[in-house]
Amino acid sequence: MDGTTHAGTKQPSGAADAPVPVLWLIGKAQAGKTSIAVRLTGAGEEGIGFGFKRVTTEPLLHAWPPPPMPPVLRFLDTPGIGAPGADNLAEARTAMDQAEEQAHVLLVAVRAEDLDLDGLLAALREIRVRHPEWPLIVVQTRLHDLYSHSAQHTQPYPFHGDERDLALAGVSSDLRAALGMQRKAFGRLPGPPPVFVPIDFTRRAQGLEPVDYGAGPLLNAIGAYLPSVVATLQTMADPLRGARLRVILPYALAAGASEAPPLPFVGLLGATTFQGLMLRAIAARCGLQWNKRLSWRFVAVLGPGIAVSFGGAALVRQLLKMAPGPGTAAAAMAAFAATWAAGEAAMVFFSSLGRGEEPDPEKVREAWRRGFEEARQWWNSNRKGDDGHRLGGS
Repeated sequence: MDGTTHAGTKQPSGAADAPVPVLWLIGKAQAGKTSIAVRLTGAGEEGIGFGFKRVTTEPLLHAWPPPPMPPVLRFLDTPGIGAPGADNLAEARTAMDQAEEQAHVLLVAVRAEDLDLDGLLAALREIRVRHPEWPLIVVQTRLHDLYSHSAQHTQPYPFHGDERDLALAGVSSDLRAALGMQRKAFGRLPGPPPVFVPIDFTRRAQGLEPVDYGAGPLLNAIGAYLPSVVATLQTMADPLRGARLRVILPYALAAGASEAPPLPFVGLLGATTFQGLMLRAIAARCGLQWNKRLSWRFVAVLGPGIAVSFGGAALVRQLLKMAPGPGTAAAAMAAFAATWAAGEAAMVFFSSLGRGEEPDPEKVREAWRRGFEEARQWWNSNRKGDDGHRLGGS
């Protein structure tokens, strides 16, 4: 068969027929298929919007990453199957013909509040009759539509595929009932039981954190069928990929440079400012908004020992500068190392929160201690002419 590229244009059939796994995105319009594709690839709306349009009018096969890079995965994006007034089964058959020899996993997006599922289930029933071997993952989206007023996501993430998780405290009765009814409806489809993954991908302005709630469990569910593909996607889409070189190192150097003036307390505000900006940038990469509440959580996880030593070290640096030359150099190194250590700890802390998990305090503290020692070694090596690429490589 002929395939379509990420932009929907025809390409040689040999390219489309290459043995690359296909993830078939199915669901009504506005069910969140684009958001799922964006999160899985880490491309951002601007990077994947060239193919994954908000309104899909015909089945399209999208390679990721797009040419000229060799693809590791193809998304088959279908029109709004199950939408009222659409020729749902005809669209499903067209899409099926395209994916007949390629589809590995069916990924169905359905809004949590949507109980009008007859059209969607009819299309899926025909697909599963023809291909019962295709795994089916049902992604229940837009959970917040059924939250009570001003409610936040339940933390830690409570949904793990067991019916009992719908009765956990913190999940509203309306949401529990809707998710349960959808599970029963999809559970009657032929073939092996579906896997259910509730998610809520939002914009930061909506005030729901993390903005990619359930992303980790979704990747785990797909990884059960496509482990090598998910491992590659996680590396490509890692929000902290390159953070050491592009975020932590520049801010640590700036903090160290701010201690250059030999006058005590002149650099104190500068180093603190650069550290705050760095933490804000790392949080943003993980889909979180740096604010007073989050800062206190970070300090609490670090523990009083590190937090007190961090603040005390800032004062010690100012006293060191009373001895110009060696004292100033020592203060600059200490500011650099403390900033680097804070960045290492922040990556562990914020990445856990971004995945909907509670940070492990010991892992955060170990990242701090390891980061401080590595930063000292980097600083000393750099002063001797070593380019220090060991730290800046990721």
